[in-house]
Amino acid sequence: MSQDNKPPLFSAKSLRTFTKIVAIYAGFYILTVVAQTISQPVSENPDAPQNAYMPLYFLAAVHLVLGLVNLALILLKKYNWLVPSISAAVMLLARIYYEDIALWVWSWS
Repeated sequence: MSQDNKPPLFSAKSLRTFTKIVAIYAGFYILTVVAQTISQPVSENPDAPQNAYMPLYFLAAVHLVLGLVNLALILLKKYNWLVPSISAAVMLLARIYYEDIALWVWSWS
């Protein structure tokens, strides 16, 4: 029997897995933004404003920062629950409030 009394959900292995999932999701999000920008450039759509992809670029930058922070945790083997939990929450909220974030970003230009 294990000396660790924590539930399996909060084990060191699940922390490593959670951190890796957050970092992989951040990379996946960035790749989808790059793919969309390449496959559907704004210059080919005369009806689209020039700043049409600005919210995507902004959120891709946010995901890049969060992904790099989580990747640093993985590479340095300094795992903790705080950073990936906050990262996952920010990523989830960015998905939920995308339209509000888009309007906010478009108000800059």
